[in-house]
Amino acid sequence: MNMELLTKREHNDKIIKDIKDHWKEIEEKRQRENKQKIEEEIFEFSLYCNHPVTGELMESLLKVHNDELLPSVLDKAYELMELAPHIPIERCRLVEYNHWFEVMHQSFDLDEFQHQTIGQIVGRTGFYCLFLETHKENETFKKYNYGGVNLKVSVVDLSTGEVGPAKLVRGEEGWTVEELKQHIGEVFIIKSSCMRIVKEEENYSSNTSVLDISDVQGTLEDIRHRYKLVMKSLV
Repeated sequence: MNMELLTKREHNDKIIKDIKDHWKEIEEKRQRENKQKIEEEIFEFSLYCNHPVTGELMESLLKVHNDELLPSVLDKAYELMELAPHIPIERCRLVEYNHWFEVMHQSFDLDEFQHQTIGQIVGRTGFYCLFLETHKENETFKKYNYGGVNLKVSVVDLSTGEVGPAKLVRGEEGWTVEELKQHIGEVFIIKSSCMRIVKEEENYSSNTSVLDISDVQGTLEDIRHRYKLVMKSLV
């Protein structure tokens, strides 16, 4: 009789253990699925920023949920780069950035994108770079749109032939050469009326020549297709 009771108790204990193990497996599976779902909804960005004091290019990894609104993402980027002691967040914005070519693609200004989530703005997961851009107190941001013209511009001293360091200059496809000259003048603090723009070209034998485009008519888009205007110009 006692053996029968013991066997029955062991059987019941085994059933209870099996039920507990089964529920434990279900809970662990649910947790794994929830974790995977959360991970799929997390966007990772390579975030870049020029330090507002030293000018040093900084890089970090920004992780945000795809449902976060742009102001929240900007807050996290601002905190991640530790800019608070140096510049207010009102003088910061996020820009889609191409690290390999060091060019800005699209600016995400709050007055236009503040009600959109980062998922709506980016539209996809995968490798993506953002730049936390800043401006000085007496400056304003320039707007970047997809399809702009990115140039590396150097100033040439005609008396010595010395070519100065290149600066990245972005223009809009609808600009004329005159508008580009005015913008370059603002960047380098020189008068556009005293400026001549030439495009540096390299042929198949690695010889370099220049093409004067100062008086070329049409938009930058027209000129780019006509003369293959890419990446490097001299002023």
